[in-house]
Amino acid sequence: MVVFITKKEYLARTAVGIFKLMKRIILTALLIITILSLGASEGLAGQVADLAERVERLEAMFETQQPHGNLSGQFTGTGCTQTSTFTVSKSPWKIEWEALVTRKASTNLGIHVYSATDSTYADGFGFRVSQGRTSGEAYSYLPPGRYYFKIDTGGYVEWAIDVK
Repeated sequence: MVVFITKKEYLARTAVGIFKLMKRIILTALLIITILSLGASEGLAGQVADLAERVERLEAMFETQQPHGNLSGQFTGTGCTQTSTFTVSKSPWKIEWEALVTRKASTNLGIHVYSATDSTYADGFGFRVSQGRTSGEAYSYLPPGRYYFKIDTGGYVEWAIDVK
């Protein structure tokens, strides 16, 4: 038995079919986006947890050190950066540093001192650091004044500096 339908009915049925197909495609796309965003948020949650752990380790670096004497500044960070300015009121002044290399590698920790007055290079120190925790100290004989550091090291090195 053959059923004849009008062109109008054919277009209506085709439109309903296309609508159902589009609805399935949209729902599938939304499902995929939802799954991907959940996976991404779990990844971000892992990254946030990793960063929180790094912050705790950096804070622990200074936990045992009690500020005494003429404390001028404490700085922490990861990788290369520029610190805020600090003021020293005597010369010489001591730079205590600690580095945590979180992977099996060796690199350098460069602590470069710049004048906060005119941003000129004033002094610099370089230290070799390797996997695990390394610490040391250096003395700067620059006159009292306002300075900042530019830290130059691998992006995986967590560091802490205490100026006294």
